[in-house]
Amino acid sequence: MNRIAAAAVGFVAGVFATSAAMVWAPRMPWQEEAVAPEALDLREPKEPALLNADPLGELDVVPRIAMMRWLAAHPQYEFVTRDYCGCLDLPEPVCPEPGYVSTRGDYPYTESRDYNRDGHKDIAIMVGLKGKEGPQELLIFNGPFGDAVPEPVFRREGWRSNDRVNEGFVGPNESDDGYEIQAKGKTYELVYMGNPL
Repeated sequence: MNRIAAAAVGFVAGVFATSAAMVWAPRMPWQEEAVAPEALDLREPKEPALLNADPLGELDVVPRIAMMRWLAAHPQYEFVTRDYCGCLDLPEPVCPEPGYVSTRGDYPYTESRDYNRDGHKDIAIMVGLKGKEGPQELLIFNGPFGDAVPEPVFRREGWRSNDRVNEGFVGPNESDDGYEIQAKGKTYELVYMGNPL
C-alpha cells in the first residue's frame, strides 16, 4: 500500500511540476499561436526604392546631350526612376578582390558599349512611359553622336518589371532568362540566352 501511495504522490507531483513549467516557461517557436487570416498584412508590397544614380552617368558629354535631346523630343517617355529590377538589393562582396569596383547603386537601365564593334560606343537604354511603372521599351542608339536628335536603330517593347541592361544582356538580375544584344547589319537582334525555369 505504501508503494501505491508513493507512486500516486510522485505522479501528482510530476503533473504539477510539468504544468507549472508549461505556464511559466517562455514560449518556444513551435508553441506560437496561429495568426488569424484577417490579422495578416495582405497589402501590396511597398513601392520599389528610388534609384540614386544618374541615368546617363557613364556617358560622355556628347552622347549625354544626344540622349537628353531624344527625351525632349519624345515627352511620352521618361527615365526609369525606381529600382524595379532589385539591383540595389544585390549584396556587396564581404572581401572584395583587388581592383574590384562596386556596381551597386549604378543605374541599371542604361549601358554604353560598342555593340556593333565599329569603334564607337553605342547606347542601350530602357525607358518608361509616363504614368506606367517599370521599364517599357528598350532602345539602342548607334554612335557616334552629333548635333541632331538621334533616332534609335532598334526598339523593343514588352519588358518585365525586373528586367535591366548589363554587359550586353537584357533580362533579370543573376539569371540566364534573358537576351544577348547582337549586331545585325545596321540594327540589332536579341538572342534568347537561357531557360525560363
